[in-house]
Order: sequence, then structure tokens, then C-alpha cells
Amino acid sequence: MASDGMIIMPVPLHKARYFSRRYKQTAEAARHLSAGSHHIVHFRPNILLRHRNTRTMGGLTRKKRLQNASGAFRLKNGNLDVTMGKHILLIDDVVTTGATMESCASLLMSHGKVASLSALMLLRVM
Repeated sequence: MASDGMIIMPVPLHKARYFSRRYKQTAEAARHLSAGSHHIVHFRPNILLRHRNTRTMGGLTRKKRLQNASGAFRLKNGNLDVTMGKHILLIDDVVTTGATMESCASLLMSHGKVASLSALMLLRVM
């Protein structure tokens, strides 16, 4: 791990979904995990942005889930430097096919130039 620690970030909600829920459960889990760490960990909930309001993944096939998540995320302006050379822990609440995680990880690895990326899911649907 780099001397200045790891970045923990949640998979973001679209602002419309956040407005209807009024709660970012993945962000809360990431925040608590970073606060309870005995290592240098930085909670960064605003690096990724879900700029496209994707439909709910329930009932979609793997192919449709991949299509749904593709291009739904982007790095917020000015966040390329924040992730460069860093170790990232990406957190999502529910993972079924991994389409959302795959989309976020691909974006971070290709544009963010991160050193490494790990994923943590709170629930795995089989």
C-alpha cells in the first residue's frame, strides 16, 4: 500500500435515485469502514459520478445488465489526480452479475491510472 493510504469509494447512485431514497447505503458502509480502519484510509464518495440514470437491474439478463451499466459512470472533473497511483477499494451493496462493478472498475483502471483496485460487495446474489 502507498505511504499515503488507500482510497475507499462507493459505487454512486444517480441523483434521481438518491432523491427518491434519501439515503446512500453503499456510501454509508464505505464511510464506516474507512472510519474504523487502523490504516491510513481516505473515504472519497465523490470521485465517481453516475451521470446516466440506469434502470433497476432486477430481472435483467447478464447481457442486459452489462448494457445497462455500460457508460453510466464517469470520473468527476478534477479527480484524475486523486486516483493516480492509488490503491482503491470500490464498494457496492448488491452484486449479481458484477456488471456495475465491472463498469466502475474499468473506468477507474483506464482513466484514473490507479495502482490497484479491489472490490467489496455487501451482498452477493446467486
